[in-house]
This record gives sequence, C-alpha cells and structure tokens, in this order.
Amino acid sequence: MSALAQKTVVVVDDSTLMRRLITEIVEADPDLRVIDVAENGKVALLKVRQHRPDCVLLDVEMPELSGLDTMRRLRLRSSAKVVILSHLGHEGSRVRAEAFRLGAVDVLDKPAGAASRDLWNTRGRIIQQTLRRVLGLAAVRMPDEPLHVDAAAVRAYGRGMDHYEAGQFAKAIKAFDEALRRSPSDRAAARLLARCRALLRTPSATWRGVLPLDGAGG
Repeated sequence: MSALAQKTVVVVDDSTLMRRLITEIVEADPDLRVIDVAENGKVALLKVRQHRPDCVLLDVEMPELSGLDTMRRLRLRSSAKVVILSHLGHEGSRVRAEAFRLGAVDVLDKPAGAASRDLWNTRGRIIQQTLRRVLGLAAVRMPDEPLHVDAAAVRAYGRGMDHYEAGQFAKAIKAFDEALRRSPSDRAAARLLARCRALLRTPSATWRGVLPLDGAGG
C-alpha cells in the first residue's frame, strides 16, 4: 500500500520505551503508519488536531492529562478511532467500561513484566489485528519481526510495573533503575521510580494495591 493509502496512527504513551516498541509493532504492518507520537494527553490533542489520524492508540495513566480525560475531549473534536492500550491492573474492569462509554472501539491490556520477545510478538499481532479490524482492513497474518528497541530495558520496565502493582516497591525501584540506566530519557520510568520511593516510606496500611489510573501522574 502506498504511503498516501496507509492508515495513520498516533501513539500516545508517557514511556519512551513503550512509544518505540508500539511504533515498531504498528509499522511492521505495511498498511499502517505511525504519523506521530505523544507523551501525554495534552500533546496528543495537539497531534490529533495537526494530523487528523485514522486511529489513536492511547495509554491511560499519564501526567498532564490522563487517557480517559483525553478521550472526553477527543470525542468532541475528532472522528479518529480510539484504541486503549494500557496496563490496566486491578482497575481494569472500571477503566474498560469507562473507555467504552467514552467511545473507545477496543481496549487492550499491555503485558508488563512478562514482556518477553514471544509475548510481545503475540501481543503485537493482537494490536495489528485490532487496528486492521477497527480501520476496515482485511485480516492478514503478519510475519514476526525482530524488535529493535532495547529488549532488556523493556523487560526491566515491565518487571518494575509488576512489582509496583504487587506493592513490592523495593524490587520495583531496582527494576526502574535498570530501565533508566538503559533508557535515561524515559519519563514514565522516572515518574514511577519516584512514586515507588515515596510509597516505600508510606505505611503499608495505606497501600490499596491499585494504580492511580485516572489522573495526573506523580
């Protein structure tokens, strides 16, 4: 398919690693093109207005403007299809229901600590198939492509998310530290690292075991 005929996607995620990885997954499909990326909802609104993409792949928990708040504004100003791609955690059912209420065409859960190459290939195919379906493209089987992002950094970030979700903040700190050593510009890892350090000083009785999904990041 020519560049003019390709369906265009804006990827919105506050993690540099995730933006790179998701972009690779999307662009492994020759019928899809990532026209731009955004690190939070406020930037996403500008990118959507600028590019008028066919689809937005949207994370939920982000600083500045959360994914759900972004959807509340997007539905008033864009006809782009919105697919939620986020680590949903314990709040998954609530977030899924709210996302569909706001007009999402699908909600996909990102893998976290088990972000092995095989799992990402499997999840990558699900992302590609979902995008093709919601954009009216015929279903095709894409060959597995080698990932060019730092796989060790992705695994470290994923382990950090798993430990964070479990309330194991000391282990999460080590994992996010490793991710930042490999990808120093990853603001999501830095934000989660700071949050884990703060929570490590918080009495365990105040930890509810859920991610603060709908609001500005810490």
